[in-house]
Amino acid sequence: NAFSVANMVISGIDVVIPLDETIKAMYKVGVSLPAELRCTGRGGLSTTETALKIMGKMKS
Repeated sequence: NAFSVANMVISGIDVVIPLDETIKAMYKVGVSLPAELRCTGRGGLSTTETALKIMGKMKS
């Protein structure tokens, strides 16, 4: 997302949705998602074999 935003800024695209509204909308989406789909470390790539191996190494 940071790259997309940087490209938009460089291209001169003006902000259409104010930051406070954007944050509120993102919060609503975040709380509506199951915990496994949020950035909790309980879903997605964190459940792969490699991620679990890395986590095991970090704990020891």
